[in-house]
Amino acid sequence: MNKFLIILFCTLESLSARSIFRTDSGLPTIKVSNSKKPSQKYIQKDSHLTYDAIFALYDSQYLIKNYLPKKPIIDFENKRKQYSGKKIDKDLQKLIQEVRKGKRKFRQFTVLKNSNFNEHLKCGLLILKHKKMPFVIKLFMEHPETLVQPTSKGLEPVFFFYMGGANRHFAGFTRIKNREYIEDWAQKNDKWRGKIILPRKWFWLPKDPEWIRIEGENIRHDDKKETINIPGTYAIVADFFNYQECETYKKDRKNIIMDFCNDINMYVDPHENNFIITKNTRDPNSFALAIIDTEHFPTMVGIDTTEKISYTSHTQWIFQLAFKCLQDIYFRLKSKRLPKNRKSLT
Repeated sequence: MNKFLIILFCTLESLSARSIFRTDSGLPTIKVSNSKKPSQKYIQKDSHLTYDAIFALYDSQYLIKNYLPKKPIIDFENKRKQYSGKKIDKDLQKLIQEVRKGKRKFRQFTVLKNSNFNEHLKCGLLILKHKKMPFVIKLFMEHPETLVQPTSKGLEPVFFFYMGGANRHFAGFTRIKNREYIEDWAQKNDKWRGKIILPRKWFWLPKDPEWIRIEGENIRHDDKKETINIPGTYAIVADFFNYQECETYKKDRKNIIMDFCNDINMYVDPHENNFIITKNTRDPNSFALAIIDTEHFPTMVGIDTTEKISYTSHTQWIFQLAFKCLQDIYFRLKSKRLPKNRKSLT
């Protein structure tokens, strides 16, 4: 009888235990719809969704102030040359039509990178260069059904989602504002003043941006619900840099890049392809660091910039990012998964 009671007690305790397959209550949730079909909503529930990455990045007023001008745009290097802003706008409108029709080659643009773009679903990030003008186009496209599918745009975006809760579409909104921050920071820094070169950047919208509405629940520290409308299609237009690498600093290249990124607290992606170390026209005894991508790196990987960040090398940086990614995917405590217990990174 005693054995039976012990077995019964253990069985009941096991049955009452929490299933490992049961989802947490209060998981961050987004409901995504299109302005053309507001009643059709796509839902995503995931502990990696964050308020900072989804609802705090799109600043419509700021982006409109930095909209691609219709007036002539002076060449970045040769001030005697200029390009028609209206012509760029016209070419971009045609580009959108070509992409939406499923074309892979475009009349006025050459594809530089498409690894984060799903050609079948027509979503993700597509990087192009104008064939006749020195401008790079970063084209961002999402739809309600793809926005809730972080695995639909390649392997790299998957890691970014689990680490920072965002994707390239949201992070793209940070590129112009972060560029301004880098420029102001460098001007005030004695060590880097006169050594930083940044491309000009402009925001652009097609005639039909296919607006996306996002409703958020359980995504704040409090119980307040959030709603935001963002463009499903937009682009960032930037100067194309064609600088030559300075051989004098070839051996110190990695150290210079990491030194800068440490000083600015990792506001810039330290990836080597993001930089060109060239001659400094102001100081022949020094170098100039041209920065290509100004995406706010902490947003992408979910690192806390309220504390000082520093890496001794690119190897250590990659190792620690990989460790963070593994930890964010598999080993987060419940206290870190729920919004009320999270620390805001902004």
